[in-house]
Amino acid sequence: MGFIKNRFTPKIAVVGGTTFDANKGAVYLRKRGIPCDAIGMNNEPEETAAMYKHPKQIVQLFHEKVGSLQYTDIVIFCNSLSFIHDWKSVYPSRITELTHYYNELLQKVDIPKTAIIVADESTAKNISDLAGRQNITASELNIFPSLDLIKEIEKSTEGEQYHLVKAEIEKYISKGYTEIILACTHLDHPDFFNIAEVKIHQPGLEMLEEFIASQQNA
Repeated sequence: MGFIKNRFTPKIAVVGGTTFDANKGAVYLRKRGIPCDAIGMNNEPEETAAMYKHPKQIVQLFHEKVGSLQYTDIVIFCNSLSFIHDWKSVYPSRITELTHYYNELLQKVDIPKTAIIVADESTAKNISDLAGRQNITASELNIFPSLDLIKEIEKSTEGEQYHLVKAEIEKYISKGYTEIILACTHLDHPDFFNIAEVKIHQPGLEMLEEFIASQQNA
């Protein structure tokens, strides 16, 4: 894995629906030598889930906390926040987000055998809508909102977080799923790519790796 030479002033913002996923994404980049700021839209998962019911308010808050500042790159390390608005239409040259990963992902997975774990009902609906535009009906999808798990993760130590998510993965393996999409960055961990019994998709980490590569090649 490559590393980036440090800059004195971070020009990159990693943004999450909560402070938790913003920090998680920022730590991932910093470990690879990319200085960045972490900015959460909210502190608590429940507050954030409620906020997603009011997209216009999120767009305004996003502009105040991130968009109006002088960041050259804004990385949205949050599935739910990525789906809530067409961010590239507002910040076309500055945004890295997750929705385009799903356009490809939903075409290559075995839909009936794929469990999609999301944070909340809002994200479930947005993924279902995107799938519908690819002629995949809602009834074909296996989407599981898991807000209680997300809240538990935020209260746990790093080791506990790993075991909570691993237990969730094992639950879906036992139900016969052969692929799992971790559609919430709270769930991401590089080690999950190595689970042999099931194919794990982590769009959040895959996005960060692509972003790191783009910085190395800049």
